[in-house]
Amino acid sequence: MAFLIYYLAMHPDIQEKLLIETDEAIEKTNGRITSDTVLKMPYLTACISETLRLVPVFYRPDRRCTKDWEHNGIKIKTGMTVIIPLWALHRDPEQYPDPERFDPDRFMPGRKEKIDPYAFNTFGNGPRACIGQRFAYEMMKITMVQYLKEFRIQRRDDTNFKEKPGNPLFIVCEPIFVDMVRRRV
Repeated sequence: MAFLIYYLAMHPDIQEKLLIETDEAIEKTNGRITSDTVLKMPYLTACISETLRLVPVFYRPDRRCTKDWEHNGIKIKTGMTVIIPLWALHRDPEQYPDPERFDPDRFMPGRKEKIDPYAFNTFGNGPRACIGQRFAYEMMKITMVQYLKEFRIQRRDDTNFKEKPGNPLFIVCEPIFVDMVRRRV
């Protein structure tokens, strides 16, 4: 969520679209934010997915091969550990044109279906996919709606994303500073 807040601060135009969607959702439900409320917020879902594409929680998950496998001359033997380079996978220009750009629209209905399902692997795929994916999305969405209901996120002069190198599994960064400006009085 810190990275989503960072990207919204850096992209006020995207934040504005999200604020409009948030206000409309809140208006339709008389301010009651529930799972059903956030389920009907495709742009929020797209913003979260795009953030997780650019900054996956685990950027180097691994799996142990359970049977011999071969494809296009590449052989993997049973028992070998395979590292999935998510940082590179999520920046494949064939799947994500202009891959360094924060563009939630790529995950909107009508466009997200064009992305190979294995090219977005933040929570894994198949039978070993994270069982907490739906819960994680739902909690992020409910929390973001609560923030955006009350605050606009503003970039500061010292707002930046600086990774701390050295962690082999997680992306760790220096603190990200933004201003939370009250929207309603």
